[in-house]
Amino acid sequence: MSEEHNQLSNFNQVIKNTQLTAIAAGFVSLMALAVSIYEAYLNREQQRISVLPLVDAWTSYNGESYGINIANKGTGPARVKSISLSRKDQLYQTWPQLYEPVMGQNAYVYSQSMLSGDIMAQGESISLLSYSRSEFAQQAHAVESEIDMQLCYCSIFDECHLLTLYGLNSARGSNTESIDNCPVYPENQF
Repeated sequence: MSEEHNQLSNFNQVIKNTQLTAIAAGFVSLMALAVSIYEAYLNREQQRISVLPLVDAWTSYNGESYGINIANKGTGPARVKSISLSRKDQLYQTWPQLYEPVMGQNAYVYSQSMLSGDIMAQGESISLLSYSRSEFAQQAHAVESEIDMQLCYCSIFDECHLLTLYGLNSARGSNTESIDNCPVYPENQF
């Protein structure tokens, strides 16, 4: 009986060792899976950050000419979805409508770049509007602090941001915030 008992004891020991080995192998496999999932998450974040656009806007005025400019200062392309301009809480659809109350017919003597729907490459700058005659430039410059602009753009991963300038010269501040979707202004021609 003692030989039978030894064999049974050895058999139980082998089973315990096999179970412990299987449990350890399962634990190591789960840990490897967790590390792999975390590494994939970090890789995705790195990819997202490596192509993050950052659009900035400013005005330029030298006494002779006036311009409204934007640039993509981020690390990836920016897809411009919408732009809106308002003055004294009234939304405007075109540059002449915006400037005509101040400049009269002079509001129609300008050059512009259409931007809504375009993609801006990393480091690209665009002049949205420019007046190259000094009297027109002075008139446009005189009201820039009254004009607010909202520009919505998205990354290639559809992460959208809304840049708001309170006064084109940011005299009343500016803000960039992450948003789910860009507002649509179908009538605007910017």
